[in-house]
Amino acid sequence: MAVQLPVKATWTAGKGGRSVFINPYGVRMMAKSQTGKLKFFWCSKTRVFNCPVRLILDTEEDMVTRIENEHCHDSDIMKENVKKRVKLAVENSVNHNSVPRKVFKDLSNALLADESLSAGCSYLPSMRTFGKAIQKKRKSELGICDKLPTNWEDMELPERFSVTSDGKPLLILDATIPEDGSKVWGFASDLGLSILKKAKDIYGDGTFEICKKQPLFSALGCGGKI
Repeated sequence: MAVQLPVKATWTAGKGGRSVFINPYGVRMMAKSQTGKLKFFWCSKTRVFNCPVRLILDTEEDMVTRIENEHCHDSDIMKENVKKRVKLAVENSVNHNSVPRKVFKDLSNALLADESLSAGCSYLPSMRTFGKAIQKKRKSELGICDKLPTNWEDMELPERFSVTSDGKPLLILDATIPEDGSKVWGFASDLGLSILKKAKDIYGDGTFEICKKQPLFSALGCGGKI
Protein backbone atom coordinates (compact mmCIF):
# COMPACT_ATOMS: atom_id res chain seq x y z
CA MET A 1 0.00 0.00 0.00
CA ALA A 2 1.62 3.23 -1.16
CA VAL A 3 1.47 6.31 1.07
CA GLN A 4 1.50 9.80 -0.39
CA LEU A 5 4.23 11.74 1.43
CA PRO A 6 4.48 13.95 3.36
CA VAL A 7 1.70 12.75 5.67
CA LYS A 8 0.56 13.90 9.11
CA ALA A 9 2.07 11.94 12.00
CA THR A 10 -0.17 9.71 14.13
CA TRP A 11 0.31 9.35 17.88
CA THR A 12 -1.40 7.10 20.42
CA ALA A 13 -1.27 6.72 24.19
CA GLY A 14 1.26 4.20 25.45
CA LYS A 15 2.15 2.87 28.88
CA GLY A 16 2.44 5.48 31.61
CA GLY A 17 0.68 8.09 29.46
CA ARG A 18 3.65 8.24 27.11
CA SER A 19 2.92 9.12 23.47
CA VAL A 20 3.72 6.39 20.95
CA PHE A 21 4.39 7.15 17.29
CA ILE A 22 2.43 5.05 14.76
CA ASN A 23 3.50 5.06 11.14
CA PRO A 24 0.95 5.32 8.26
CA TYR A 25 0.75 1.51 8.10
CA GLY A 26 -0.42 1.26 11.71
CA VAL A 27 2.87 -0.07 13.11
CA ARG A 28 4.56 1.37 16.19
CA MET A 29 7.92 3.02 15.61
CA MET A 30 10.81 3.66 18.00
CA ALA A 31 13.02 6.75 17.92
CA LYS A 32 16.70 6.11 17.18
CA SER A 33 18.28 9.53 16.67
CA GLN A 34 17.63 13.17 15.77
CA THR A 35 19.42 15.77 13.69
CA GLY A 36 17.94 19.24 14.02
CA LYS A 37 14.21 19.05 13.33
CA LEU A 38 14.47 15.64 11.70
CA LYS A 39 13.87 12.61 13.91
CA PHE A 40 14.76 9.13 12.70
CA PHE A 41 12.62 6.09 13.62
CA TRP A 42 13.01 2.34 13.25
CA CYS A 43 10.17 -0.20 13.22
CA SER A 44 9.46 -1.51 16.73
CA LYS A 45 9.61 -5.06 15.30
CA THR A 46 13.20 -4.65 14.09
CA ARG A 47 14.70 -6.89 16.76
CA VAL A 48 12.00 -9.57 16.59
CA PHE A 49 11.46 -9.82 12.82
CA ASN A 50 14.52 -7.94 11.56
CA CYS A 51 12.10 -5.48 9.94
CA PRO A 52 14.01 -3.02 7.69
CA VAL A 53 11.50 -0.11 7.77
CA ARG A 54 13.01 3.28 8.56
CA LEU A 55 11.17 6.60 8.78
CA ILE A 56 11.98 10.31 9.03
CA LEU A 57 9.71 12.70 10.94
CA ASP A 58 9.78 16.49 10.63
CA THR A 59 9.23 17.38 14.31
CA GLU A 60 8.40 21.04 13.61
CA GLU A 61 5.64 20.22 11.12
CA ASP A 62 4.79 16.85 12.74
CA MET A 63 4.88 15.30 9.27
CA VAL A 64 6.34 12.04 7.98
CA THR A 65 8.62 13.00 5.12
CA ARG A 66 10.27 9.71 4.20
CA ILE A 67 9.65 5.96 4.57
CA GLU A 68 12.22 3.37 3.51
CA ASN A 69 11.63 -0.35 2.82
CA GLU A 70 8.54 -2.46 3.60
CA HIS A 71 7.31 -4.26 6.71
CA CYS A 72 7.88 -8.02 6.87
CA HIS A 73 5.18 -8.69 9.51
CA ASP A 74 1.52 -7.99 10.36
CA SER A 75 0.62 -4.56 11.70
CA ASP A 76 -0.22 -3.70 15.30
CA ILE A 77 -3.52 -2.28 14.04
CA MET A 78 -4.67 -5.75 12.95
CA LYS A 79 -3.73 -7.17 16.34
CA GLU A 80 -5.67 -4.42 18.14
CA ASN A 81 -8.71 -4.92 15.89
CA VAL A 82 -8.76 -8.64 16.65
CA LYS A 83 -8.53 -7.85 20.37
CA LYS A 84 -11.53 -5.53 20.03
CA ARG A 85 -13.52 -8.28 18.26
CA VAL A 86 -12.64 -10.72 21.05
CA LYS A 87 -13.68 -8.23 23.72
CA LEU A 88 -16.98 -7.53 21.94
CA ALA A 89 -17.72 -11.24 21.57
CA VAL A 90 -17.11 -11.79 25.29
CA GLU A 91 -19.35 -8.86 26.25
CA ASN A 92 -22.16 -9.97 23.92
CA SER A 93 -22.04 -13.54 25.28
CA VAL A 94 -23.42 -12.34 28.61
CA ASN A 95 -26.87 -11.77 27.14
CA HIS A 96 -27.35 -15.19 25.51
CA ASN A 97 -26.85 -18.81 26.49
CA SER A 98 -24.45 -19.92 23.76
CA VAL A 99 -21.62 -22.09 25.02
CA PRO A 100 -18.12 -20.52 24.80
CA ARG A 101 -17.08 -23.05 22.15
CA LYS A 102 -19.82 -21.85 19.77
CA VAL A 103 -19.07 -18.17 20.48
CA PHE A 104 -15.40 -18.83 19.69
CA LYS A 105 -16.28 -20.67 16.48
CA ASP A 106 -18.59 -17.87 15.33
CA LEU A 107 -15.87 -15.30 16.05
CA SER A 108 -13.26 -17.30 14.10
CA ASN A 109 -15.59 -17.65 11.11
CA ALA A 110 -16.37 -13.92 11.19
CA LEU A 111 -12.65 -13.07 11.09
CA LEU A 112 -12.02 -15.49 8.23
CA ALA A 113 -14.88 -13.93 6.26
CA ASP A 114 -13.42 -10.43 6.73
CA GLU A 115 -10.63 -9.90 4.17
CA SER A 116 -9.07 -7.16 6.29
CA LEU A 117 -8.83 -9.42 9.37
CA SER A 118 -8.57 -12.98 8.04
CA ALA A 119 -4.81 -12.97 8.55
CA GLY A 120 -5.32 -11.95 12.18
CA CYS A 121 -6.72 -15.29 13.39
CA SER A 122 -3.29 -16.07 14.81
CA TYR A 123 -3.93 -13.30 17.36
CA LEU A 124 -6.98 -15.08 18.78
CA PRO A 125 -6.56 -16.43 22.33
CA SER A 126 -6.76 -20.15 22.97
CA MET A 127 -10.22 -21.71 23.36
CA ARG A 128 -9.48 -22.27 27.07
CA THR A 129 -8.48 -18.64 27.67
CA PHE A 130 -11.49 -17.38 25.69
CA GLY A 131 -13.87 -19.61 27.68
CA LYS A 132 -12.46 -18.38 30.99
CA ALA A 133 -12.94 -14.76 29.86
CA ILE A 134 -16.62 -15.47 29.11
CA GLN A 135 -17.13 -17.21 32.46
CA LYS A 136 -15.52 -14.32 34.32
CA LYS A 137 -17.65 -11.77 32.45
CA ARG A 138 -20.87 -13.70 33.09
CA LYS A 139 -20.07 -14.02 36.79
CA SER A 140 -19.41 -10.30 37.00
CA GLU A 141 -22.47 -9.16 35.04
CA LEU A 142 -24.96 -11.74 36.30
CA GLY A 143 -23.81 -11.78 39.91
CA ILE A 144 -22.96 -15.48 39.88
CA CYS A 145 -21.03 -16.44 43.01
CA ASP A 146 -17.54 -17.87 42.59
CA LYS A 147 -17.99 -20.36 45.45
CA LEU A 148 -20.34 -23.19 44.55
CA PRO A 149 -22.53 -24.73 47.29
CA THR A 150 -21.37 -27.93 48.99
CA ASN A 151 -24.59 -28.91 50.81
CA TRP A 152 -28.30 -29.16 49.97
CA GLU A 153 -29.28 -26.30 52.27
CA ASP A 154 -27.31 -23.86 50.13
CA MET A 155 -28.53 -25.29 46.84
CA GLU A 156 -30.87 -22.53 45.67
CA LEU A 157 -31.70 -22.00 42.02
CA PRO A 158 -31.42 -18.34 40.91
CA GLU A 159 -34.60 -17.08 39.25
CA ARG A 160 -32.83 -16.28 35.98
CA PHE A 161 -31.96 -19.96 35.49
CA SER A 162 -35.61 -21.04 35.66
CA VAL A 163 -36.50 -19.40 32.34
CA THR A 164 -35.09 -19.46 28.82
CA SER A 165 -33.21 -16.57 27.23
CA ASP A 166 -36.49 -15.31 25.77
CA GLY A 167 -38.30 -15.46 29.14
CA LYS A 168 -40.23 -18.71 28.69
CA PRO A 169 -40.47 -21.37 31.45
CA LEU A 170 -37.50 -23.75 31.68
CA LEU A 171 -37.79 -25.25 35.18
CA ILE A 172 -40.44 -28.01 35.02
CA LEU A 173 -39.55 -29.92 38.21
CA ASP A 174 -38.44 -28.63 41.61
CA ALA A 175 -38.82 -31.30 44.29
CA THR A 176 -37.22 -32.08 47.67
CA ILE A 177 -36.69 -35.65 48.90
CA PRO A 178 -38.06 -35.79 52.48
CA GLU A 179 -35.65 -38.48 53.70
CA ASP A 180 -32.42 -36.56 53.21
CA GLY A 181 -33.43 -33.10 51.99
CA SER A 182 -31.81 -33.62 48.61
CA LYS A 183 -33.35 -31.89 45.60
CA VAL A 184 -34.41 -32.87 42.13
CA TRP A 185 -34.51 -30.26 39.38
CA GLY A 186 -35.80 -30.83 35.87
CA PHE A 187 -35.30 -28.45 32.98
CA ALA A 188 -36.98 -28.45 29.58
CA SER A 189 -38.23 -25.85 27.14
CA ASP A 190 -41.60 -26.09 25.38
CA LEU A 191 -39.75 -26.85 22.15
CA GLY A 192 -37.71 -29.60 23.81
CA LEU A 193 -40.82 -31.21 25.27
CA SER A 194 -42.62 -31.10 21.92
CA ILE A 195 -39.65 -32.88 20.29
CA LEU A 196 -39.62 -35.58 22.99
CA LYS A 197 -43.37 -36.15 22.56
CA LYS A 198 -42.93 -36.81 18.86
CA ALA A 199 -39.71 -38.81 19.19
CA LYS A 200 -39.70 -42.51 18.29
CA ASP A 201 -36.59 -43.13 20.41
CA ILE A 202 -35.44 -41.28 23.54
CA TYR A 203 -31.87 -41.35 24.85
CA GLY A 204 -30.50 -40.33 28.25
CA ASP A 205 -26.97 -39.60 29.43
CA GLY A 206 -25.27 -38.37 32.60
CA THR A 207 -22.33 -36.00 33.06
CA PHE A 208 -20.73 -36.89 36.38
CA GLU A 209 -17.41 -35.03 36.11
CA ILE A 210 -18.95 -31.60 36.83
CA CYS A 211 -20.72 -32.96 39.95
CA LYS A 212 -17.68 -34.12 41.94
CA LYS A 213 -17.49 -31.12 44.29
CA GLN A 214 -21.21 -30.38 44.49
CA PRO A 215 -23.98 -32.34 46.27
CA LEU A 216 -25.32 -33.59 42.95
CA PHE A 217 -25.57 -37.23 42.05
CA SER A 218 -25.58 -36.59 38.32
CA ALA A 219 -26.56 -34.15 35.65
CA LEU A 220 -28.77 -35.96 33.16
CA GLY A 221 -29.71 -35.04 29.62
CA CYS A 222 -32.31 -36.50 27.27
CA GLY A 223 -32.57 -36.36 23.50
CA GLY A 224 -35.12 -37.58 21.02
CA LYS A 225 -34.78 -39.10 17.56
CA ILE A 226 -37.60 -38.26 15.19
